[in-house]
Amino acid sequence: MKHLKLFAALCCAAALFAACDKTDEPKTDGQTEIQKHDVELEWYQKHYEEITPENIQAKLDDPTVANVYLKLVNGGDFTNWGDKNFARFRNTLLQPRLDLDSTRVFGRGNFQTIPGYIAPEDSQWLVSKGWTVNWHEPSEAAPHDTTLYFYYMDYDNITPENIQRHLDDESVVNVYLEAANSVAFASSTPQYITAIRKQRFEPALNVDSTRVFGRGDIVFQPGWALPEDSQWFCAHGWIVNPQY
Repeated sequence: MKHLKLFAALCCAAALFAACDKTDEPKTDGQTEIQKHDVELEWYQKHYEEITPENIQAKLDDPTVANVYLKLVNGGDFTNWGDKNFARFRNTLLQPRLDLDSTRVFGRGNFQTIPGYIAPEDSQWLVSKGWTVNWHEPSEAAPHDTTLYFYYMDYDNITPENIQRHLDDESVVNVYLEAANSVAFASSTPQYITAIRKQRFEPALNVDSTRVFGRGDIVFQPGWALPEDSQWFCAHGWIVNPQY
C-alpha cells in the first residue's frame, strides 16, 4: 500500500512539473519580431524632393522605420542667404516637417553660412534639432589672418560677437575689418558719420585693439566728415577718400 501511495505521489509531481514547463515555453504564433532601422532623406538648397511631408509621413508609417533624418548634403552651402531667409525657411519648410513627429524626425548635416548672417535664435534652433552650423573638422591650421567684410548699411559681419568668435580660434593671428568695394558714405552727414563710428566701429575694434584692425577704402563727401572722425578711421587702418 505504501508503495502505491509513493508511486501516485511521484506521478502527480511529474505531471505538475510537465505542466509548469509548458507554460514557460515561448509562444509561437508564426510572427517574427520586426527589425527597425533609421532612414535618411537627403536634400540641399532648392532641392527638397525627398523631404516632402508626404514622403516623410510614408516613412513614418512604415513599421520597419524607427527614425527619419532630414540630411543636408552637397556641402550645405547657404552663404547667399541672410537672416530673413533663414527665419522664413525655418518656419515654413523645416518646422512643419519636423512637427510630423517631433520624437522621430530629426535634422542631420551641416549648414555653411556667412557668420552674422543667421540670427542666433535660428542657429540655436537648427542645432537643437540635430543639424550643425558652420562646423569644421578640427585641423592643425597654420597661423593666419582673417578678413571680415562689411558694406554701407550692412555691418552684420563685424559684430563684436562674430569678431570674438574668430579671435577665439587659436589659428587666427589678427582680424581685419575690410570695407568691401570702397564703402561710400557720400550722402552721410557729419553727425551720422560720428554716430556710426561710435556705435559700430569703435566697439568692433575694442574687442581687442591689439589684434583687430581696419582695412580698405572709405569714401566721405569731401568736407562732410569731421577731422577727428577721418583721423580716427585712418589711425586704425582704413584709407579715407583715396581718390582725393
